[in-house]
Amino acid sequence: MLLYVALRLLLSATFLLSAYTKAIDFSSFELRLLDTQLIGWLIAPYLAAAFIFAEYLIGFYFLSFFFKNKAFNHLTAGFLMAFTIYLLALLATKGNDVNCGCMGESIAFTPWQAIVKNLLSLGILVLVYIFEQGPLLLIEKKGWYSLFIAGLAIGTTSFTLPPVGSSPAPLQQPQYFNRSLLEQEGYFPSITYPFEQKEDYLIGFLSMSCSHCRIAAERLGHIQNSYPDMNIFLVLNGDSTAVASYRNEQGIQNIPYTLLGAAPFMELAGNSVPVLYIVKNDSIRYLPNLFQLNGSTIDKLLP
Repeated sequence: MLLYVALRLLLSATFLLSAYTKAIDFSSFELRLLDTQLIGWLIAPYLAAAFIFAEYLIGFYFLSFFFKNKAFNHLTAGFLMAFTIYLLALLATKGNDVNCGCMGESIAFTPWQAIVKNLLSLGILVLVYIFEQGPLLLIEKKGWYSLFIAGLAIGTTSFTLPPVGSSPAPLQQPQYFNRSLLEQEGYFPSITYPFEQKEDYLIGFLSMSCSHCRIAAERLGHIQNSYPDMNIFLVLNGDSTAVASYRNEQGIQNIPYTLLGAAPFMELAGNSVPVLYIVKNDSIRYLPNLFQLNGSTIDKLLP
């Protein structure tokens, strides 16, 4: 009996930790789904949320040691197999030198490591199933118990996830965007972006030492690949010798940019980064946050 409880506790801890770390690094996990090239911007945030909900659901089920339900065992096996298919797709498209997002950004797993983890979890699940066929004093519940577990998972998912699928609201009072600072202070390279010809554009202010900025940069790279005609410009701050490698690592090689020193960068972006502006006719009309940096949403705001 003690071994059975220990195995269920191990499965519960694995799934709950996995769900929580994905939720707090939701944007990063969504990007890993996009990396598989099997889904697009419209589906990615909702599929990511569904994965997280399923893990909370499974985790809370295995935490209730004295109740059993075959449907949850089947759900767990199906989830592990579905997630393994995702990992294989990620492995085929991005290789093994990438964090698969299985434990968010907190605990990095390569696709192969995560596949091994899933296979071990399946093995533990089989042992749990074998124990449940024996003379254990377990209560088999279906109706109200399943609804309670589902409600607990929905509540926890809602509490830990950012607003999924939300769109930036227009500013009630558009702000003037002083792009002359970019033209005067920008360097490495000098400004060549034809602002006058592109009245609507997305401009991102990114510090190369900021982890959330790296996620924003990667998202912008995905958006630029999905919508190559979208007008995007980047303002970077950091070590000039690291710009080339930073752009390559984040997949933003094809997005025009400039590098700003600390003073003009902070004058335009403030103290908190990343900062994203949607500019129309030199007026800042929208301030999307990191979770609203969705290709299909931004495309509608930048005709």
